[in-house]
Amino acid sequence: MKLFVIILLLCVGNANSQDWQKHIQDANALLKSRDYDGALEKAKLANKDLTSVYGDSSQNHINVLGLMGRIYFYSGNYDLAIDSYLAEKSLILKFRGSEDLNYARAINNLSVVYSSIGRNSEVEPLLKESIEIKRKVMGENDTSYAKSLNNLGQFYFTRGEYPEAEKLLLQAMEIKKKQLNKNDPSTGLTSMNLGMLYEGLGNRDLAIQYLENALEIMKKSLPADHSDRVTTSFQLASLYVLTDQKDKADKLTKENAAINMSGEMTVEKANSIYNYSQLQIRLGNFDLATKALQDALPSVKQKLGMTHPLYSKMIKALGITRWVNNQLEEAYDIFMENLEITRQLYGEKNIQFASALHNVAGLLKALEEFDEADNAYFKAFDIYFYQLENYFPYFSEAEKTKFYRMMKERFDMFNSYALVRYQDKPDILTKLYDYHIKTKGILLDYSKGLSSSIEQTGNEELKKKYKKLVNLKESLSELYNRNQIELKQLGVDIEKIEKETNDLEKEVSLELSKLVKTTKTNISWKDIQSNLKPDEVAIEIIRFNFYSKTNVDSTIYVALFLDSQTKNYPDILLLDDAENMDGFGLKTYKKTIKAKFPDFKSYNTYWKAIDEKISGKKKIYLSADGVYNLINVSSLRKSPTSFVLDDYTIINLNNTKEILIGNNPVDKNNISVFIGNPSYELEDLAKITAQVDEVDKNNQILIAPLPGTEIEIQKISELFMNANRKFKTYTQEKASEDNFKSIKSPYILHIATHGYFLGDLSEVEGDNVFGVDVEKAVQNPLLRSGLLLSGASNFLNFDASQASGDNGILTAYEVKNMDFRGTDLVVMSACETGLGEVMNGEGVYGLQRSFQVAGANSIIMSLWTVDDKTTQELMVEFYSRYLSGTEKIEAFRQARLVIKDKYKEPYYWGAFKLLGKE
Repeated sequence: MKLFVIILLLCVGNANSQDWQKHIQDANALLKSRDYDGALEKAKLANKDLTSVYGDSSQNHINVLGLMGRIYFYSGNYDLAIDSYLAEKSLILKFRGSEDLNYARAINNLSVVYSSIGRNSEVEPLLKESIEIKRKVMGENDTSYAKSLNNLGQFYFTRGEYPEAEKLLLQAMEIKKKQLNKNDPSTGLTSMNLGMLYEGLGNRDLAIQYLENALEIMKKSLPADHSDRVTTSFQLASLYVLTDQKDKADKLTKENAAINMSGEMTVEKANSIYNYSQLQIRLGNFDLATKALQDALPSVKQKLGMTHPLYSKMIKALGITRWVNNQLEEAYDIFMENLEITRQLYGEKNIQFASALHNVAGLLKALEEFDEADNAYFKAFDIYFYQLENYFPYFSEAEKTKFYRMMKERFDMFNSYALVRYQDKPDILTKLYDYHIKTKGILLDYSKGLSSSIEQTGNEELKKKYKKLVNLKESLSELYNRNQIELKQLGVDIEKIEKETNDLEKEVSLELSKLVKTTKTNISWKDIQSNLKPDEVAIEIIRFNFYSKTNVDSTIYVALFLDSQTKNYPDILLLDDAENMDGFGLKTYKKTIKAKFPDFKSYNTYWKAIDEKISGKKKIYLSADGVYNLINVSSLRKSPTSFVLDDYTIINLNNTKEILIGNNPVDKNNISVFIGNPSYELEDLAKITAQVDEVDKNNQILIAPLPGTEIEIQKISELFMNANRKFKTYTQEKASEDNFKSIKSPYILHIATHGYFLGDLSEVEGDNVFGVDVEKAVQNPLLRSGLLLSGASNFLNFDASQASGDNGILTAYEVKNMDFRGTDLVVMSACETGLGEVMNGEGVYGLQRSFQVAGANSIIMSLWTVDDKTTQELMVEFYSRYLSGTEKIEAFRQARLVIKDKYKEPYYWGAFKLLGKE
């Protein structure tokens, strides 16, 4: 968490033409040049002259007392600053009353000092009072009003109240941008504050954007050695290091190399030193960081006091350098001091306190004080979950993702600890399992069922906002299909629409959280275990970064097991060949599958050790992570004649807690929809491109027709007809994007066409790929995954999209915004529909995720390019059994066994996985 730079307001009244006025003018000039001693001397002379003429409590004293308060504050004399501001406040009340703007400015300034010395309980009331007076007197477009909003936003951020902090800071920024010169340093300060807020929330891209803007303003308006500019520069350099932009970081570091941090200690100077030390820690220059901190801390302690937030941050940084240098006892003492200060500053629910506890726990682990380390970890995680439950719902989906990634680092650190600890304290595995199922798929859980939750509120205003949000996302889907030239011609600012969408999504989330106070169901490993039958086992695969001290040493896979006989804690298996599993092993698996070559290695790599753990079981509830999302366990060859499929019914789940959670309700009488064999090249559109020269035609992207899918749709239709089930088909030119988007909540949706996932866009030429702006596709994996429908060839080769915006390419981003609530099963009988970008703990970002977010209960998908003929046979076998009453998971397994008997190699039957339960 970073310290915000507070905007101190100058409280200047009207001056009479007296001798003391000249002293005040001189004092202000000296203060501006940071000659604090000279400024104070002139201010005291002004005060002496005023007292000799008017006594010691005249209205004219207001000006000089406010000035002295500023001088004392900037020179680090906080007690005297408070005395001056309190005296100023008292005189304003006496002569002008509490509704006066000068009174608002005085109490704002007083709140700044209180905040600087950690007297937080006195800050919020003063700021709120100041804001209300300014709003009444000056209105909501006044820059003084904006500055107080900024200060209150900073205060809320330090307390961990992120939504309120962001709202106030953005409001302050908007006012300043309208009312002030674009290079005004006040605007730069608020931009920096927003950058620090977004870094604290894990949104590094937005943090860099605001900090770069702040630094650009400050370079034009502040001298190079100004503390605000130095702080911004160091903070930005640190973020460049974290985002692998070392050249930029080096440049900023060199620019600040000559900055003098000696002399009188002030808040600004302490903040600069802290940010400098943080940068050096991130660069690995621990000796430089240690020296800077050791030199500064005595003065910081003397000037600011031990309860100042900066002192706490600086000793925490010093503790880290001690830890890294293996000075464990010293580091422990420092961390314990920081823990107590943090408790006093923020209380025991704040994420700062959780972070301090986590540091203590890590050091206790290094000191082999494991019982104490256990307690510290558990207390820290109670706070983390409190934060997730209370603030997570307020963020947009994109912000949730960034915040989760930031938090996941802490969970990985605990997993690393548990992996070391469980041999002596095996019951820590209960925490490992419970923490994992509580967070795994948390982003997906929040996205799924959002529309249902909004419908259930009955709030018409919220429903309107949500409908507007869906429309905005649909508009973005269409705009992502246009190139930069088209967008410019249309006068469309896509980033503005993205921001509007993001802001509205947060607004909807906030209002929903207020209306729906969901009761958190704390499912534990024991709840899952007690629901397992004797022949069943639940397996959680966890992939995480293994931490030694404060650094990542390697990547680890572990498997956690529950069965009906599990008593005190889950069983665990370490899969310690992650580098091979993620790299060469996966390449071997894919190559042998596609080459139809017998693969005797992959079983040993991914399953043999697990198989030995679950001897005697028949049904596996498997929650995958990492590379296990990219392989089909059923397709692994155990011997020349047997596969894992032969021995087990595998139920693939996002999280094993889903064993206890029912599916969304469905109506079997709902119509089912089958869509397949699209006409990738439409004749009407081909006429448009008839004049295209032969060179272009020779470089066309050829989309292979899929005549087998027409037969597949026909045969499935006959099965449904014989079972008296309602259905509708879309084939050839009717298998269009527009018709697809018109589908709503079918009982079963069957899709037979080409699917795709674009994994690497680094060598893509041009600014468009599969109809999507390359830059946007890189940022969002849901724009790199999709289905090809009628007209796709016309668009890909000649950009001949239909007037409706139907380009024949349906992205996963578009699917996510559709409504499949009430859909029991989506079958993607298409190539590579199970692929996407794997995010540890969150599954695969691709078509499968989008259909789940849209509300589908179960999904059948493929992991590689499938054979047209055998896929058709597999689907017919599946539906024959499913429509006859066999549960879908067993029907799917039986169908694959039939195809396996006819076509031995898993290439033909192993691509398809079913995700979801009965």
